[in-house]
Amino acid sequence: MDSDREQKWEEVPCNLCGSRDYRVKIRPWVHDFDPAAILSASGGIRGTQRIVICTRCGLQYVNPRLRSGHIISAYRQAVDELYAEAGPGRLATFRRGLGLVEKFAPKRGRLLDVGCACGFFLRAAQDAGWAAEGVEPSQWSADYGRRKLGLKIAAGTLQEAQFPEASFDAVTMWD
Repeated sequence: MDSDREQKWEEVPCNLCGSRDYRVKIRPWVHDFDPAAILSASGGIRGTQRIVICTRCGLQYVNPRLRSGHIISAYRQAVDELYAEAGPGRLATFRRGLGLVEKFAPKRGRLLDVGCACGFFLRAAQDAGWAAEGVEPSQWSADYGRRKLGLKIAAGTLQEAQFPEASFDAVTMWD
């Protein structure tokens, strides 16, 4: 690994059991790319990441992965107009997804969507009677949701938003 790549990527243990033992399931076939490009919800680049399977518990995950600082920096700067343009379809998909959430949280109350992008799930939840808020690292996406959809979206990370403890009745994280 060259030094630039070593600074951006890190080997990680299994998120489920902590084991560092894995076998490779999918090897990347694209090696020359801007790491920020893999984070686009509407575009992205396929074939850039190695997928492994934990030999202890079977969880499949990306390893190595971009370091969190690089991920957050890339998301803050992300502009994804194609995602926003697909709003009507995404809204229809999220209306169906809301049904799954309501199986586990049938009483509508306060809902937080972490990584809410432009806020289409928030719009679906509000239309169904939830008091929905979001948090989104992409400044552009958060602005879009606030400006175009009239939503309450905090720009930044969940840690930066500093919501008081027990503020929400349901928390979602899509994609």
